[in-house]
Amino acid sequence: MDISGVSGASPVDMQAAALSGMADAQNKMAVAAEKMATAPATPEVVLDVSNAGIQFAASAEVLKTSQENTKKLLDVLA
Repeated sequence: MDISGVSGASPVDMQAAALSGMADAQNKMAVAAEKMATAPATPEVVLDVSNAGIQFAASAEVLKTSQENTKKLLDVLA
């Protein structure tokens, strides 16, 4: 994940990135769940599930923070 241009990103860009991260984590979780349903759980699959959960939570925090900052900006401009 490249974060070099994050400082100049608009709130919409940040929210889109967060939603994309959440969707990616959801897809990773679905793949790992399919693997677990068809075969015994391996350490690799367990790590995939854990990492997908962490990625989803981090992306949700980015979305929450972006929305809070947008609200603050609108309050300042009002």
